[in-house]
Amino acid sequence: MVNNNVSKQIFNSTIYNYFGSFSLVILAFISLSYLVRNLSIEQFGQYNLILSTQIFFVLLLNLGFPSIILRFVPEYIVKNDFATSKKIIFFSVTIVFLIGIIVLIIVQILSRIFPNLLDKLFLSGYLFLSALLGLLREEVRIFEATFFALLKQGYKICFEILSAIIKILLFVLSIKFGFGLLGVVLSIGIADIFLIFAYLIRINRYLYSNDKQANLSKYRLFTFGLKEYMAKILSFFWDTRIDAYFITLFLGTASTGIFYFAINMATMLAEYTPGSIMQPISQVVFTRQYAKYENQKELSYLFNLNNKLKAFFAFPIFTIFILSFDKIVNLFFNKYNEAINLFPFISLFMLFYVFLVPIRNVITTLEKSEITVISSMIFLYKIPATIFLTKKFGLIGTTFAIGSTIFFYFVIQLFLTKRLIKINYPWRAFATILINSLIMGILILLTKPFIKNIFSLICCTILSIFLYIAVSFFNKAFNSYDREIINKPFNKTIWNF
Repeated sequence: MVNNNVSKQIFNSTIYNYFGSFSLVILAFISLSYLVRNLSIEQFGQYNLILSTQIFFVLLLNLGFPSIILRFVPEYIVKNDFATSKKIIFFSVTIVFLIGIIVLIIVQILSRIFPNLLDKLFLSGYLFLSALLGLLREEVRIFEATFFALLKQGYKICFEILSAIIKILLFVLSIKFGFGLLGVVLSIGIADIFLIFAYLIRINRYLYSNDKQANLSKYRLFTFGLKEYMAKILSFFWDTRIDAYFITLFLGTASTGIFYFAINMATMLAEYTPGSIMQPISQVVFTRQYAKYENQKELSYLFNLNNKLKAFFAFPIFTIFILSFDKIVNLFFNKYNEAINLFPFISLFMLFYVFLVPIRNVITTLEKSEITVISSMIFLYKIPATIFLTKKFGLIGTTFAIGSTIFFYFVIQLFLTKRLIKINYPWRAFATILINSLIMGILILLTKPFIKNIFSLICCTILSIFLYIAVSFFNKAFNSYDREIINKPFNKTIWNF
């Protein structure tokens, strides 16, 4: 299993990442709250349309490099080969930058050729900026993957928090000085430029030169990266990003704002539960352990444990938000009341998205990214379903199209992965965690009528969390071996659930 030194690295990285990400989710909530309050519903819809376009360019420029770094840099570090690791990282940064410049030139030409289409999609004047933001964000993602691969999180988290604070301050200044949506969009780019320079300064210190260089298989990197890149590009067409265009065309930007308010809240839950925060670190653990032992049983156990940890955090968090979402909206975002009915359905489907990550870790470790590519062909169902259901049933139809796509995508990936390796879900642990979460849910329902302000909402939430922790202590979901592994970095029993 994991040795003590690596266990401490994993533990330290997890703690940094968890507390840093907890701070970031608070800052993200503040940022989202400020924009929701100060932009009109139509402007918020346009803002999400611009972000969806940015994500398209992020995926276009991805080229599989962040996945290559997460998969291969830990392997070469295990072999004490820092020179090869450094070569992979800086090659990735340079190629993305050069191709990004070419893409920006092409986008500027297309903007002049198709101005009417951009006007119809409310992207006039923003397409070039979206492409530039995509280039900056992809460079940030490459460096983030590097810090995860090196299990070095302290510096990264510190500057992510500073970047988030800078972005919020720039949002406020943009609104106060009348720059509006343009100022908000430019603020995102400035914050990312700050991050890129901060990361560049630090990365060389972690990757000191050494004479040892392994025989780098360019074919292996190229085939893995190509499959990852294809999967990333296809993901734009099956996940929630492309829906902004359909909703805008069929229902208008106000509906886009309402829908993306619900989606953003549900996605924030899915991506910022502690189990999801640990995802890049868990990928590094999977890779290190497989590179060291080449044992599929080790992967199967890590898959099982990873799912338990995800469920332990995701089930209660989703329960709290689903049961109290109407109170949250009424207290903070009352002009988005139409999103209340959408949120529970979106959140339940998002749980499948949460449990995709352990499957993804196994696929990446085994370098079988063709499974992700095949699964991504679900967009052939998603796009027609979204168009038909959105036109027929409005935002509820869009929600069902998205939810069913995530579910089918999950089922396909699981089926194909099980043909490669024997993996099983900890159903008994899932049932235990679900029971504990439902007991907590009863308390929420009992105290919900007394939620009249922010203070009472916080008190209700804290009481619910304490009840969940207490119940989980007595009704344990993890076996003794699981607890031994989790407690290993502490040298004492801390985790006892």
